[in-house]
Amino acid sequence: MFSSSLYVIFYESQRPHEIRSRQYLEVVNEILIMMTIYHMFMFSKFNYNLDLQFTMGYSMVATICILVAINISMMVRKAVLQYRSKKRKEANLKLKELEQPQNVKSKGKG
Repeated sequence: MFSSSLYVIFYESQRPHEIRSRQYLEVVNEILIMMTIYHMFMFSKFNYNLDLQFTMGYSMVATICILVAINISMMVRKAVLQYRSKKRKEANLKLKELEQPQNVKSKGKG
């Protein structure tokens, strides 16, 4: 747990990714993983209350679901942005192709 905290501090100070959203995603992932690790203490011999363990199980599952949802939404967002970029490039190529024959025809007439 301590090493995970140190990793987040180190990661935030070094900022290895150029893309800000990737930086935030990595930090959020690490924080949610740390929360999951803290939940694990509730299932050890530090806590004998079965009702509390049961409740913390729901909390842990919710934390993991949030982690998965955030990562999937970022993957979908990236895929949508790539698709839009691809469509724009195709549209620009079509426009360039349509403009070229007109320029050639006008040069031939003069």
